[in-house]
Amino acid sequence: MAMPFAATQVDSAHVQYESDKTNNFIEHIQHICQQVHNILEKSNAKYKQRHDQHWVPHKFQVVDKFWFHLQKECLTGAYWKLRPLQYGSYTITNAVRKCI
Repeated sequence: MAMPFAATQVDSAHVQYESDKTNNFIEHIQHICQQVHNILEKSNAKYKQRHDQHWVPHKFQVVDKFWFHLQKECLTGAYWKLRPLQYGSYTITNAVRKCI
């Protein structure tokens, strides 16, 4: 009768070892994910800073006039090469505030 008890102790030790290996693996993967997240945040901040250094604030008023400029990628359909890239001059008639 002593045999099944000894086998149970060995099996529980093996299960504990596998459980520890699993927990270590999960912690390792979580650590890697955190490192990748930190690297991506740092990279995004660098790209945002580089992009924002060229940003110029504009102060438009209701009576100002402007030209609407289209990129070539926006033009589709027949004779798209013959269409003008600039349309205008338009007058600003209403001010809309964007809430962020």
